[in-house]
Amino acid sequence: MNKLVWNMFSSIKNAQLANKTVVFQKKNNICFLFLNVLWDEGLILGFRNSIFFNQHYEIYLKYNKNSNLSNISNVKILYQSNNKLYLSLKQLWKINITTEILILSTSKGLLTHNDCKKYKIGGKPYVLLK
Repeated sequence: MNKLVWNMFSSIKNAQLANKTVVFQKKNNICFLFLNVLWDEGLILGFRNSIFFNQHYEIYLKYNKNSNLSNISNVKILYQSNNKLYLSLKQLWKINITTEILILSTSKGLLTHNDCKKYKIGGKPYVLLK
């Protein structure tokens, strides 16, 4: 699973560096969940099932209006199979994250750190986006 997520984020990042508008990503459940979080946070314009390739998503990339900079500049995968790190709600409130987005795996699915605070739950950290 870690490889699938890393593959998706690296293809998005490389496409943004090349000023592409669309990226094709092979369909799977974990990528669908991450794409929903990226879309909810406004980091991508959207995604849909590809009309050209049956087993792929079309991901529409988003750029800042003032400059041609991408919205996702740095991606850090935090999840490892041997890492048993779990952040409680109390620990999430102590983390001062203003410009980054921390995506956590919770009992309610993949949520950002702000959504976890809103739902009052903790989770396992997966990805830190800048």
